[in-house]
Order: sequence, then C-alpha cells, then structure tokens
Amino acid sequence: ASLPFNAEGITAQAPKGWLQSSPSGDMLLKTVDINSSGFGATYTIRKVAVGEDATGSEVASLVSLGYAQDLLAFRILDQREVTAFEISYVFVESNPDLTHNEIPSVVRGTDYIFMNGDHAVVVSFQAEEDKYELDLDRFHLFLRSIDF
Repeated sequence: ASLPFNAEGITAQAPKGWLQSSPSGDMLLKTVDINSSGFGATYTIRKVAVGEDATGSEVASLVSLGYAQDLLAFRILDQREVTAFEISYVFVESNPDLTHNEIPSVVRGTDYIFMNGDHAVVVSFQAEEDKYELDLDRFHLFLRSIDF
C-alpha cells in the first residue's frame, strides 16, 4: 500500500505506514520504515539547484562529498550512468545517544540523480547491509512511481 506524495512538481507513491519527515532544505521527502529493527530502510527525494550545463557526474561528486562529510566511514562502491547517474555506497550508522549500547550498523545505499533543467532530483535508498536486497524490489516500485 502507498500514499501519494507531491511537492515542488515532484510526485511519488510513498510506502504507507512509514514515518515521513517534513520537508527541510533541499530534502522534499524522507520516509523511514519504522517497523524494522536497527537502521530502517529509508527513501529520500531531494531537489538540488544546479547550473543548466551541470552533468550527472558533477552532481554525483557534489552528493558524494556531502555524504563523506556527514556519514561515518562513507565509501563509494560504484558509480555509473544508466537511465540516471547512479552512485552505490556504504557507511556506518551508530546511535549518537551514548546511553544506548548498540552495535553500529553497516548501511548500504544507492542514489539516482536525474538532471532536470536548473535542478537535479536525487532519489536515495538506504538500508542495513543484510536487509538491502530484501527491500530493493519495494524501492524500485517507489522509484518507478516518481514523476517530475
């Protein structure tokens, strides 16, 4: 089941029953599977302002740089141009609350960057490494529902 999403000319079908954050900055949608243990599968849609002549590769470098600054032990696994520019990566997520004794999670992610005039639409999927493949088909349904 899904819920319709619509912001700044971008529409999608977000998973029903997932926690959705309010838009903030370039992040139009962040939805998290709250029913999973550990790092819940997360889908995001960002609208990033770029120059009209920017390439997918340039935006991928910008996105990767942001992740490298914000995520612990971030590493790019692969990047290539398909229908969109695709970046595959991994990072370590640990609970910043020092009162919790939790083992950090290895999180795998994939971003798709779609160029659209003066902006890029960045669609991300992140899930714990051991659950990534299980959630991938559901993410592809979400990805196909996006229109802009």
